[in-house]
Amino acid sequence: GLVRTLQSPAEIAAVLAHEIAHLERRDALTQLAREVGMAAITSAISGGGETAASSVLRAAIGLRYSRVAEDHADLRCLDIAQALGQPRLGPVLFSRFLHGGAF
Repeated sequence: GLVRTLQSPAEIAAVLAHEIAHLERRDALTQLAREVGMAAITSAISGGGETAASSVLRAAIGLRYSRVAEDHADLRCLDIAQALGQPRLGPVLFSRFLHGGAF
């Protein structure tokens, strides 16, 4: 998938830095904890079953937090690039935003 679409070493470095940022922030664990918490709350409110409304609410909340995590990872990616002396990653990320792409 993704690796085949990358067109330069700078793009590969940007993807790796972005994923490292997710690891540093423990985004996957945070999302898992949030999902478990939301499932417990919706189960308590609905008496054990999940309604369509609770599904939509959980999805909306998850998307919002997911977007925030992606934004943080992108910003941290720029910090990593700067620390490694790779300022070319900035334009790679900017191009990603312009084209609505995702790593």
